[in-house]
Amino acid sequence: TCYAGRHRLEVIETNKTPSLKCGLKNDRFTVDDITIGNGALSYPIGLLTASELSIVGIVNSIQNSTNYLYTNQVWWSFSPYRVNSYGHAYVWRLRVSGDLENYRPNVACEVRPGVNLKPNVKASGAGTVDKPYIVKDL
Repeated sequence: TCYAGRHRLEVIETNKTPSLKCGLKNDRFTVDDITIGNGALSYPIGLLTASELSIVGIVNSIQNSTNYLYTNQVWWSFSPYRVNSYGHAYVWRLRVSGDLENYRPNVACEVRPGVNLKPNVKASGAGTVDKPYIVKDL
């Protein structure tokens, strides 16, 4: 089984087309909205998808250590890549070299959560212990 992200982002594809659209309603995780999403979330937080990483410049097999998401650590995305004939699952992850790769989630790696903010909020702060982010509804 190959997932859509593999075909959209794979290095052998000539037309790499990351997408933020989710084709299956039961995979559209939302907090309250059951018209567009599934309403299955308690909190609006999750992992970044491989498409989101690709949109900001982290792509398959092209090293990028200057991207703002680069941390010199390996961390998992939320996007599946494939399941092979032995039943082994593969997931997109960010490598130390700053590019995407697919890998079996049988090793420990970091995760980085993402939070979606509504357009009517203002964020301030530096994201540090001394100056944490402060998010206010306008």
